[in-house]
Amino acid sequence: MLIHKFLITKILSALLTSFVMMFSVFFIFSVIELLSSSHTFFETILLGCINASELLFSIPSVIFLLTVIIFWVYLHKTNELLIIRHYFSVNKIIFIFLTFILIIFFLEAFKKNVQNFHENIKESIFKEIILDELINKTLYVNDKDDLLIIRMKNIDLNKNSIGDLSIFKFTNKDFQKAHYSEDAILNNNTLSFSNSEYIDKTQIKKIPHKIIYNINQLSNNFFNHDNEVFINKSNILNKSEFNIINLVNIFISLVVYVLVFLRKDMLRNNANSYYAISFSFGVFIYIFFTSQISLDRHDAFFHLIALLTLITYILKIKSND
Repeated sequence: MLIHKFLITKILSALLTSFVMMFSVFFIFSVIELLSSSHTFFETILLGCINASELLFSIPSVIFLLTVIIFWVYLHKTNELLIIRHYFSVNKIIFIFLTFILIIFFLEAFKKNVQNFHENIKESIFKEIILDELINKTLYVNDKDDLLIIRMKNIDLNKNSIGDLSIFKFTNKDFQKAHYSEDAILNNNTLSFSNSEYIDKTQIKKIPHKIIYNINQLSNNFFNHDNEVFINKSNILNKSEFNIINLVNIFISLVVYVLVFLRKDMLRNNANSYYAISFSFGVFIYIFFTSQISLDRHDAFFHLIALLTLITYILKIKSND
C-alpha cells in the first residue's frame, strides 16, 4: 500500500511539474504577444492566463507525455524505478496510471468543449474591449464545391448592426449570386437585412423583404481579433465519421508512452533516454497526423492500420517483459 501511495505521489508531482512548466512557457509568449495591444496591465495578465490555459488544455497528450518523462527521471536517478519494477508488473503500474490516462483521454475527447469554455470566458470578460476593436471581418466558408464569402464592414456589435454587408456565393469557382446591404442586423445566430440588392448571372434587382441567414456554425468566429476567418465545413464532417477509431488510437498511445519508459532496458543506469523520448514524440506526431488525414472511402482502413501499429508495439513490449 505504501508503494501505491509512493507511485501516485510521484505521478502527481510529475504532472504538476509538467503543468507548471508548460503553463509558464505559454503564459510568457501570450503576454509578449499582448504587449502591443491596448489592454491594461491587469487585463494583459488575465488574458495571458486564459490564453495559456487554453493552449495547455489543447495538448493534453503532450502534457501526459512530459509527465511520464519527468516521472521516469525522478525514479531513475535514484534507482527507485528498478525497485518498483521488482515488486510490480507492467500491468499493475499501468493500472495505477489508468486514472491519469482516463483524465487525459477525456480532455482529448472533449477538447472542443474545453476550447469553447475558454472562449466563453474571454467573451464574457473582454466583450466590451473586443466590441470596440472589431470593425471589419470577412468569413470564407468552404463546403465541398461551394464557397460562401461574407464580408462585413463598419461592424458595431454594441448595436448589433453591420453598416456594409456583402455576401457572395460561388460553385466550382463560378459566381452564382450576391447580396449587398447597408443595413444588416446581427441577432444571436442569424444575420438579417432588408432593402438589399440582389445580383446573379442574369439580373440585378432590389429586394424589399427581409432576408435571414443562419450563421449558427459561424457565430463563434465573431468574437476574435482575426479580420479574415477560413472555415472548411467539409473537413468538419469528415473528421467526425471515424472519430471513435481516432479516440481509441489516442487512448492506446497514452498507454504506449508509459510502456516505453517501463521497458527493461530503461531500468539500467545507462538507459538510452534520448531514444525513448524521440520514439514517444514520434508516436505523438504519428497519431496527430493520422487523426487529421481524410482519405474519403479509405478512412476506416487507414485509421485501423494506425491502431494495429500501436497494438503490435504494445504486444512486442509485453512479450519482452
